[in-house]
Amino acid sequence: MKREIYKKVLELVEEGVLDPMEVLEAALMSMSEAKVLELVESNEFLSADDLDVLQDGDDEDDDDEGGSRYYDEDEEEDDEDY
Repeated sequence: MKREIYKKVLELVEEGVLDPMEVLEAALMSMSEAKVLELVESNEFLSADDLDVLQDGDDEDDDDEGGSRYYDEDEEEDDEDY
């Protein structure tokens, strides 16, 4: 099987059956922080300066109350399963 599920999910997003943001958040939540970093670096989604700030542990923006509609902060201990 050559990425059939991948192709089907993209097709459903394109058809409007699946919400692109929901698929993105689900994919990112299933990845380790190292894998997300690898994705961000290889696709140059963030500048080197932004990455440096994030990797240095700058927590100034951690007061974001919006958060993800798919991530329950009370379930952080379950995050290790991914």
